[in-house]
Amino acid sequence: MEDAKLPRRFTVVHYPSVFVFLPPEELANGMAIVIAPGGGHWQLNMIVDGWPVADWLNMIRIAAFVLKYGLAKATDSGYTVEGD
Repeated sequence: MEDAKLPRRFTVVHYPSVFVFLPPEELANGMAIVIAPGGGHWQLNMIVDGWPVADWLNMIRIAAFVLKYGLAKATDSGYTVEGD
């Protein structure tokens, strides 16, 4: 999915949030899934692990919630990993 309104990735997350993707009301089956995109603690790769997954779930009538969560190893993120 290519949508100029949605970022391809996040590298610093100061304010975690959730993006909501709902299928059309007349098709919705009442199911929902939370998506936590990967990126190895440095980024959230939304263009691979976020938006396309949410779109696919919507196509099969499932609501999707894509997390924008804090990154432990991103510069100036405010998050740390014990032992680093």
